[in-house]
Amino acid sequence: MKHTILLVDDDPNFLSLMELALEEGNFNIISVNRPKEALRIIAESHEAVDLIVSDINMPEISGEDLLREVKRLDSSIEVILITGNSALDAAARSIIDGAYDYLIKPFNSKGLLNTVNNALEHKRLSKELHNDQPLEVTKLKQQLIGQSQKMIDLFKEIGRVAPTNSTVLILGESGTGKEVIAKQIYKMSNRSNKKFIAVNCGALSETLLESELFGHARGAFTGATDKRIGLFEEASEGTIFLDEITETSQAFQLKLLRVLQEGEILPVGTSTAKKVNVRVLAASNQNIEQAVTEKRFRADLYYRLRVITLAIPPLRERKTDIALLATYFLDKYASKRAKDTRLKFSPAVLQAFQYYHWPGNVRQLEHTVEQLAIMSHSVVIDLDDLPSEIRSNIPINLANSEQEDTAILLPMAEVAYLHAQKVLSAVKGNKAQASRILDIDRKTLDRILSRAKETN
Repeated sequence: MKHTILLVDDDPNFLSLMELALEEGNFNIISVNRPKEALRIIAESHEAVDLIVSDINMPEISGEDLLREVKRLDSSIEVILITGNSALDAAARSIIDGAYDYLIKPFNSKGLLNTVNNALEHKRLSKELHNDQPLEVTKLKQQLIGQSQKMIDLFKEIGRVAPTNSTVLILGESGTGKEVIAKQIYKMSNRSNKKFIAVNCGALSETLLESELFGHARGAFTGATDKRIGLFEEASEGTIFLDEITETSQAFQLKLLRVLQEGEILPVGTSTAKKVNVRVLAASNQNIEQAVTEKRFRADLYYRLRVITLAIPPLRERKTDIALLATYFLDKYASKRAKDTRLKFSPAVLQAFQYYHWPGNVRQLEHTVEQLAIMSHSVVIDLDDLPSEIRSNIPINLANSEQEDTAILLPMAEVAYLHAQKVLSAVKGNKAQASRILDIDRKTLDRILSRAKETN
């Protein structure tokens, strides 16, 4: 039996490309350039549609709105969304809204055909299992930045796990953003209207950690002058994030295992257990399997935590995200400058970022950009502004070509402004001396500076 696939895109050229890509699949293809026409076909046509492949950015109705309306009309129709946008939160959000998959342009014909075939197989299995109900729709409140395939795949996984109550183990090097991922899972879950509490387990002693999480009775230990409610109880119906879980003791791990298995806590100094309903997200920057082998971490707790495991790739393995992240952070921190709030990186700087290995990952990149945004002498951040550890990784040919590349890619007003700023910096802000060096009068200098600020 031929499957019917409905293609939706306001770009006729891209529609033709998708038709060619799916030719060898022997499908019944229907192509429309208006999402409203797609909805009419689904609502009125006697021909059943098995799968929709739709662009997201369309003028009439967005692909995400089309997805939700399609699922309302017929939840059994599989949907694949396509976009050129690099905001990863849309990938997770579309999965939660019921999409089978989310593709980012450009992609090859074989990739599209494989995704379509996988979606149709998923539809067949779902029908057999009578499990074709769409997941509850929730909204993501924070945009996440990236375009690498590893991060796209990660956010699809988040979209699948967030609406559940499953325990999640988040693994990644220091600075990769484990707490950021935990917060996204929380925001996209059905517990998002309750508390989210994050605890760094490695920063607390065993006694203090147990007291903080489980609470304690008055007089339970020296200094316990009052009864204390623990964070597990405080986070009732919500989510608790246990960062650096491998830094805990075996004794504490056993007590945490009881929480996960029995859903109850035992406050310090008491003999009566309390029931709690809290979703647990845990994280570690260590090789947790090695910790289990070395008996530093309980195997039974590890297997209980890793119901779902999400691995965050280090920044060096997602280099295509570096320029996007750096530009995002630059816009974020430019407002901290006293003046010239519109900043940009020279092309050579963005290339230099690619050569650096970023041992501190995204956190290090953010701190580096914050420093550059505050300390840069001009509106264009160039190689001379970079910290020595990054400059030492720059190829000689890149350093030599930086001046020329920057001048070619900047508007004339900004080139004049950039040069004027460098001269001003050299003479410590003395405009009269700068005017003599530049061989222009004071009014012309002021006009160059003010015109550039206006365009900024």
